[in-house]
Amino acid sequence: MKVLITGGTGTVGKALIKQNDNEYINVSRNEEKIAELKREHPEVKSYVGNIEDKGLLLRVFKD
Repeated sequence: MKVLITGGTGTVGKALIKQNDNEYINVSRNEEKIAELKREHPEVKSYVGNIEDKGLLLRVFKD
């Protein structure tokens, strides 16, 4: 199952990623934290941006 996590680089998001075998998609504003998340969980697809950005969300849901 695909799961979208907004703020996946935060405490709750990281905990969710560690618990399940789902396919995770992360949207976060912090590029440095996304780079750190990719080192720990390279399987997680991440997007940099704000969830209020309609264009970004359209790209995320299209993928």
